[in-house]
Amino acid sequence: VWSGALGDGSGSDWHNACRTWNEMVSAYAARETKPSEIWFVDLGSPILAPDTLTVTADLAMRGGFDYLCDSASDRAAGARSVLDARRRFALAKIANASASVMIERLEFTRSASEGLVKEGAGNLDIRDCVFFDNAIVNGCTHSLVTSFQALSAILSKTGWIAGLM
Repeated sequence: VWSGALGDGSGSDWHNACRTWNEMVSAYAARETKPSEIWFVDLGSPILAPDTLTVTADLAMRGGFDYLCDSASDRAAGARSVLDARRRFALAKIANASASVMIERLEFTRSASEGLVKEGAGNLDIRDCVFFDNAIVNGCTHSLVTSFQALSAILSKTGWIAGLM
């Protein structure tokens, strides 16, 4: 996913990278053979509420890339990709009934509600991520919302989480 991609949005390479979350969700759903990884440079400005990414096979969502990286080992040390909702919507929605999802080196920021919404009983592994300046609703920061009780997190509007879980 790279907002500056000029190609067809199919996600087949950096030139044809998806530009938005919803393009990425559509490209993932259209593939008969699901990818094992989705790489992020950044996320285009959301103009619509995020579609739910329904994950049916184990998936790693990795940030920290520039558009020249050919592998995860090419990323600069400590680099993260910023997913900025610009106060419009929740940032990302994932449903995984049984597949495992690993999210690595992404920064979820400035959502109008939740930074990340997760549904389903599948595992969620968050590594070296930051949840920052997401909306406060009813006195609570809604940076990470899950439908399972194995994860509980208290997030501060001015704080951050790195390496949750």
